[in-house]
Amino acid sequence: AAAFSSSSATTLLHRSLLRAFCEAARLIEAPADLNRLHANWALKNSFSIASLLQAHARHGDCEKARMLLQELQCEGIRVSKRDFIGILKSCATPKSLAIGKLCHTQLFENGMDLDVVVGTALVGMYGRCGSIYDARRMFDKMRRRNVVSWNVMIAIYALRGQGEEAFKLSQRMQEEGVSPNNITFVNILNGLTGKDSLVLGKLVHAHAFDRGIEPDIFVRTALLTMYTKCGSLQDAQRVFDKNLERDVVSWTAMIAGYARSGRGQEAFKLLQQMQESGLKPNKVTFINILDTGAGPDALALGKLVHAQISDLGIELDIVVRTALLNMYCKCGSILDAERMFDKMRERDVVSWTA
Repeated sequence: AAAFSSSSATTLLHRSLLRAFCEAARLIEAPADLNRLHANWALKNSFSIASLLQAHARHGDCEKARMLLQELQCEGIRVSKRDFIGILKSCATPKSLAIGKLCHTQLFENGMDLDVVVGTALVGMYGRCGSIYDARRMFDKMRRRNVVSWNVMIAIYALRGQGEEAFKLSQRMQEEGVSPNNITFVNILNGLTGKDSLVLGKLVHAHAFDRGIEPDIFVRTALLTMYTKCGSLQDAQRVFDKNLERDVVSWTAMIAGYARSGRGQEAFKLLQQMQESGLKPNKVTFINILDTGAGPDALALGKLVHAQISDLGIELDIVVRTALLNMYCKCGSILDAERMFDKMRERDVVSWTA
């Protein structure tokens, strides 16, 4: 094999350093180091600029991103479709919305914005950055939409608690000849909460059954969670009983449903059945079961759960400890709460205010 030239080796080293700085999220801490790296001509290419833009997007530094894009144009460097998609995926908070819009402008000028993959990435970027209006406007502009495009827009509505809009969009999806898949149904169900959404939830359930998607474990878990959030434990239990492939997530969802309804004893029985089936509960399972209410019965149950948490060695987790602290406070056991607080090595705002 041919050996690397010294310039190739230097370029590779610089790129590796650049990626290391970006991935370690040291963009703000070491700007001088990055500036020195980027000053070398060997770095000024699609890869290096895309890496820096992704790092700036994560930090929401719009001005530096704008300067980099200007530099790209001045030097005639074209960022590839793949790199732009990577940058858009890094835009995940409202503070990075401006960077996402800068990329959108570049994609529009290069005639790439209507590509189905790029268009879907733009819709997702706007959704993650909190702009449903821009996400829907981009979605409606797309000349071609595949099932992924529809699922992304449906998920955006669902994550904002707009389950009815998500369902309406799924109907339009079918009218345009695109068949929903299991992810479509999971996304819609995730957006349905509260008693007012129960009727719509049952309608979605009926559609999933008609399409033969109901047996899918992810759909069943989403159905189970939807019914518990809509206040229908009876329907949730029916779905759970029909589910022969139960994993930790489905068991935890059912346990959480009983716990949220203040039915701690039933939640604890389910926890025991879960363990008897050979599955090990995780910290999310325990956090949910600890949220069962207040009073002497809840305290006795909480102490049983605490003993199991200690046996499994997850008591040191700060989230679990905060859940235990909250449980003892709600149940009026100040001594146990203080003991738990004193044992915590690291304390966050939640534990201090519990």
